[in-house]
Amino acid sequence: MKGVVVSQTVTQSLDGQRRYLNVQLDTGNTVLVTAPAASTCPEGSSIVLQEEPNKFGKSSSYRFSSCSSK
Repeated sequence: MKGVVVSQTVTQSLDGQRRYLNVQLDTGNTVLVTAPAASTCPEGSSIVLQEEPNKFGKSSSYRFSSCSSK
């Protein structure tokens, strides 16, 4: 699944930093995914996500795969 990074947030926790990306998918839906803290995905970056179907419902979850700046 492909999309574009709309925004990102880095948080500090007891076990280190976490990076969250708000992504607009090619389908038009917006999802929030976690990414490695060291990843550099500024707004407008193209992103590739792995879709993981939910066994109990119709919604899917997404996992960070890669991103590239324009």
